[in-house]
Amino acid sequence: METNFYSRLSFFFLLIISMPLLAQEENTKKFYPPAIGANIGALTFSGDIGKNNKSSLYTNTRWGYGFFLEQKFGNIFGVQLNGLMGKLSKNETDTNLYRNFETPIMQFDLSLLFDFDNGKIINNTSGFAPFLSLGFGYMQFDPYTDALDENGSPYYVWKDGSLRDLPQSDTTLGIAKFVKRDYQYETQLTDSLVNYQRNTFTIPLRFGLKYKFSEALHARLTAAYFITMSDYIDNTALSGKDKFLYTSLSLQYNIGRKSKTEKIKEDTERYKNVDFNSLMVEDTDKDGVIDWNDKCSNTPQGVKVDKEGCPLDDDGDGVPNHLDEEPNTPSGNYVDDRGRTIKFEEIKNEDAIDTQKTIFYQENGEDKSIEEIKSNAPAPLVIPKEFKTIDFDSDGFISSQEVTKAIDDYFDGKNNMSVELLHKLVDFFFEQ
Repeated sequence: METNFYSRLSFFFLLIISMPLLAQEENTKKFYPPAIGANIGALTFSGDIGKNNKSSLYTNTRWGYGFFLEQKFGNIFGVQLNGLMGKLSKNETDTNLYRNFETPIMQFDLSLLFDFDNGKIINNTSGFAPFLSLGFGYMQFDPYTDALDENGSPYYVWKDGSLRDLPQSDTTLGIAKFVKRDYQYETQLTDSLVNYQRNTFTIPLRFGLKYKFSEALHARLTAAYFITMSDYIDNTALSGKDKFLYTSLSLQYNIGRKSKTEKIKEDTERYKNVDFNSLMVEDTDKDGVIDWNDKCSNTPQGVKVDKEGCPLDDDGDGVPNHLDEEPNTPSGNYVDDRGRTIKFEEIKNEDAIDTQKTIFYQENGEDKSIEEIKSNAPAPLVIPKEFKTIDFDSDGFISSQEVTKAIDDYFDGKNNMSVELLHKLVDFFFEQ
C-alpha cells in the first residue's frame, strides 16, 4: 500500500514541476510565477457513526493542517496541489450503542482553480475576491476506537447509557462502578466480514474568499468539502460514502511578486527625477494653454488660439485662420479645405468638386495633396481600456495633470491601480 501511495505522490509532484511550462499566455509574453501556502483549520466528519446525534456539526471537530502549491495559467484558471493532515472523529452521545472512532488522515489532491478577480467578473486589483476549485485526490486513513480506560480495562455500556467497569447483570447491579472515558483511541477497528482498504480516492470541492495584503502575500478563508469513495472511514458501512469538511485559514506567498512597500520604493526610485509639478503646467505646443486644458495639443507655433488651445476660426467655416484663404466667408457657405467658397455651379459638377478638394501643400519640398498627407499620417493613439477612467475630462487624451492625479490617488489609496499599471500609464503618456 505504501508503494502505491508514494508512486501516486511522486506523480502529483511531477505534475506540479511541469506546471510552469504551461503557465504562459498564448502570446508567450506574460509568465505567472508559482505560489506556495500553508493552512490550519477544523475537520468535521459526516458518516454512519453519530449520524443520529442531536449535537451540532462541530461537536467532534478535530484540528488539521496542510499546504498547497499553486500555478496560474492566466487571470482566470490555475491548478493547485494540496496536502492535508489531521484527524477525523465521531462519538455517539445520545444512543446506548457506544460507538466512537478517531482516524488520522493524510490526503493529497490536484485541483482546477477558478478565480473571480479575473478582470471579467471582478477587477483583478480588488482587495477581496472569491474563488472555487474542483479536484481529484487520494487519502489514507486508519480508524481506532476508545474501548479501554486508562488502566487498560474495557468500558461496559449499560442500558441507562452509563459506563461501568463491569458488564450489566443482576449480580453486578450493586457492585459495578461508574467510569469515565479517557478519550484515548487505542484499539484499531476492523470489520469481521470485510477486510477493507484503508485508503481511498476523494473528490474535493473548495470555495473561499481571499484577501490581498499585497501582490506577494494573500490570506484565504476556505471551506473544503471532501466526498470519499469509501464507507469505512468510521469502520461502519451502512448508508453511502463518507464525507468530511475542512474549514481553514491560510497564508499564500506568490513567488517573485513584490510587496506593496517594495513596489512603492521601486516606484519612488524610478520617478525620482520626474518633476510632476512641472508636468501639471506644461505647454507642449507653446500656444499659451497648458496641456491640461488644451483640446488641440499640436497647434503650429505662432498660431493664435482660443481659451481651449484651438486655432481661431473667425468666420466659423471650420477652417482655422492660418489655413483660411478666404477669411470672411459668409455664414452657411460650403468651403473647401482652404476655406474658399465652393460656387453653386461647381457643386453641380462632381469633377469640379473633386478638383476643388485636391488642394496641394508643400511637405519636405514636394507638392502633396491633403488627402495624401492624411493617409500617410500615423493613426492617433487610442486610450487603453484600463486608462479610460484616468481621462477625467473624456477628451480622448491623457494629460500630465491627469497622470499626476492618478499617481496621487494611488498613494492616497483612492484608486485600485497597481504600480505596474502606473508604469504603463506614464509610458503611454509619453507615447502620445
